[in-house]
Amino acid sequence: MKMNIFNAIGPNLLGYLVITEDGAVLASSGELENDEKTSGVLYKLINLAPSLDPSLFSKNSVQRITIAYEEFSYVVCLSNRKFYIAKKKL
Repeated sequence: MKMNIFNAIGPNLLGYLVITEDGAVLASSGELENDEKTSGVLYKLINLAPSLDPSLFSKNSVQRITIAYEEFSYVVCLSNRKFYIAKKKL
């Protein structure tokens, strides 16, 4: 049986998205299941990050972005040309 990479987050996982470099949703679950609006907003943010301060990203590309709210956060990671987005309860 294939292990879901999001299982390591444990009970704090509220939902997840896996999107391609061009923004297509490959997988979703929980509170983010079929959530095209959130997917689109996060995709735009991911693409905006390197342009905020190019000197910060000249040698290394962004590896992780965390967006924290009072009760939950989004954690975005890049691996194998896909973006893995977890919504976690704080």
